[in-house]
Amino acid sequence: MNVSETFRVGPGGYMPAMLVSAWIRPIFLLAVLVAALSPMLLYSLGISGDYPNHLARVYIEHRLAGSAALQEHFTVEWGIYPDLAMDLFMRPLMAVMDPYSAGALFNVLSVAMLPLGVALLSLVTTGRVGLPVAAAVLLIYGKPLAWGFINFVFSSGLALCLLALWIWLRPGWRRTALFVLLMPVLFFSHILGFLLFGFLMLAYEIGQFAASARGRLSQFATRLILRDGLIAVVPLVLFAASFPDRLTGLDTEIAGFGGLQSRLEAFVAPFDYDSSHVSVEGKSLFVCVGLLLVIAFRRGWMTLAPALRPVFLASVVLVLAVPAAFLGISFLHIRFGAIPVAILLAGASLTPAGRSRAVPLFAAFLGLFALQQVFVHDRMADLDRTQGEIRAAVSELPEGARVLIGRDSLTRDVYRLQHAPALVVIETDGYVANLFTNTSPVGVNARTMPPHRPQAWPLDRNQLVHGARHDPPTTATSDGIQDDFYHGWPQKFDALLWFTEPGGPGPGFPQLNLVASNKMFRLFEISSGDW
Repeated sequence: MNVSETFRVGPGGYMPAMLVSAWIRPIFLLAVLVAALSPMLLYSLGISGDYPNHLARVYIEHRLAGSAALQEHFTVEWGIYPDLAMDLFMRPLMAVMDPYSAGALFNVLSVAMLPLGVALLSLVTTGRVGLPVAAAVLLIYGKPLAWGFINFVFSSGLALCLLALWIWLRPGWRRTALFVLLMPVLFFSHILGFLLFGFLMLAYEIGQFAASARGRLSQFATRLILRDGLIAVVPLVLFAASFPDRLTGLDTEIAGFGGLQSRLEAFVAPFDYDSSHVSVEGKSLFVCVGLLLVIAFRRGWMTLAPALRPVFLASVVLVLAVPAAFLGISFLHIRFGAIPVAILLAGASLTPAGRSRAVPLFAAFLGLFALQQVFVHDRMADLDRTQGEIRAAVSELPEGARVLIGRDSLTRDVYRLQHAPALVVIETDGYVANLFTNTSPVGVNARTMPPHRPQAWPLDRNQLVHGARHDPPTTATSDGIQDDFYHGWPQKFDALLWFTEPGGPGPGFPQLNLVASNKMFRLFEISSGDW
């Protein structure tokens, strides 16, 4: 059997004959995508980190008008908030389904945006969608998703889709007019997605100028600034108008570039579905994918489309240059790690030498994909089970219950699950003190504001002892960052959810009545007796 009998030339080069027919190729790519997205549908609470907090926020926006219990604590005041992808695209789904199903459906849409963006970029720059594009599913389950940065996940994928549209359309005023309408959508989804698009688009245009496709320097600069630059005017004006208000709600002391370790974490992040540390599985997948790509490009099995070469280089610079934290926004460095690999896969084409090695490359991809899915299914099933148990526990509390969050020690599980108690908002129209009210339309009323602290960490026993000895705060700070929110907590809260390790100590207050327990948490009702 010769090569021509074993392989057939398809749009993306030589592939096994059974995979390259006009109807098998899209079915194969769709099957890979469906398999990759299946954990999102199987485990509706398989995302931890910030996700339960965001889910609770959107629930408040949907439910507030009809819930007196929620109105006891929360308000909704719409404004210029460049972090609203869930609010804009998930909230309408709540009219026809429960919050958890609506969240799962939106999560599927969000993570599908990145491989869709890679496919569209590949189509407009190489004219095909082949095996390299399928490998983009390996970038779905990374630290941004593990941390619950779902709005960013959605907007970064959308940015790639819009970059593909930008490249496909002919330069001119029609393209500018269309993107003037599209940029506010990207801006309100998440400002980092808007900035990502602008950065990559600028790199692409500079690359086109360097390739003599944009005329003389004066023509290029004039069109770039006076025509193409118009697409950023509305978002930048909105951001400038809202910046003073948004800045007051952030803990701006949180800032720093991070060292070499943070850069390594940034590149590993797209392959590591763990919010607590850099996992062995994530590092292994990063090494395997990295070696495979280096070998394929160094040996001439794959080549990168010229149009995306400057974009790829710019994306690498972005990952190396972004600080770890800035203006109170943490974990910035881990958010963009997937972009260079996504650009590389989008612009990759198999050369004749690579086509002859399509079968082993295909087998390597399937092996890595299978290993990732085993790890992701295991991790998401565990998170879904634990957060489901927290959901069941808090559902036993009375309507409008106010829950304080504590912990024995800052374990990896606490990092992952610290926002899971926010599910009490959905289950009982209740209240948690650490809801993200500083960066969203959801706020708290004047009465609730003093015992409130957005993004607060779970309290340890010493803080609880200290807080029980003090009266509750009566006045709110000007920036809404109430560090003494837990003072007088026995008077202000109805329940305490205490994170602990299996067999670990409890908070140690006899006035607390155990309601539910799990190997990772215990839920107590707070008695109104003598403290």
